[in-house]
Amino acid sequence: MKTRVVNIRASKYDVYVGRAGKGQKGTHGNPYLVSPSQPRGSTVNTLYRNHFKFKVENDKAYRAEVEKLVELKRKQNGELTLGCFCAEGTAVLTAGSPPYVCHGQVIAEYIDERCP
Repeated sequence: MKTRVVNIRASKYDVYVGRAGKGQKGTHGNPYLVSPSQPRGSTVNTLYRNHFKFKVENDKAYRAEVEKLVELKRKQNGELTLGCFCAEGTAVLTAGSPPYVCHGQVIAEYIDERCP
């Protein structure tokens, strides 16, 4: 089962992956902001993909946090739902559902590669 990414206002989720704020830690938040010069699907998520890869490869503490997500998926029999503000509306996204409109799909892709 593919890891799901949902909008936190519309669906239940297991782990928040958005930016810090409103009582949320924001460990997995996307530091890149959407703007006219940095659209969500192409530029921002490409920047995030590179950022995520760098952090997983070079930041042991962050990699440990991501591996906790992989382990959680295993414990939940392959089911994991990530929640973010930017996951559009009530749509359920996965790593295999382009275009990539939420950075959570990048995280989901990593998790699914390690826990198919």
